Amino acid sequence: AAREKFGDSVLYHPQATINDVFDSVEKGNTTYGIVPFENSTYGSVVATLDNFISSKVQIFAETYLK
Repeated sequence: AAREKFGDSVLYHPQATINDVFDSVEKGNTTYGIVPFENSTYGSVVATLDNFISSKVQIFAETYLK
């Protein structure tokens, strides 16, 4: 998803968990984070939704993958 949205011209910092992605953005270690919002297998991704409630991080854009 990240490469589809931003291409290969940016530096990527993979994180182990969704919480780590939010922490990295909040601390200013990264400019953007890519997290799953929902998927076709399980629906909503609860960890992402919980972090949006408790974080100041905001959605900038979205992308869909098949």
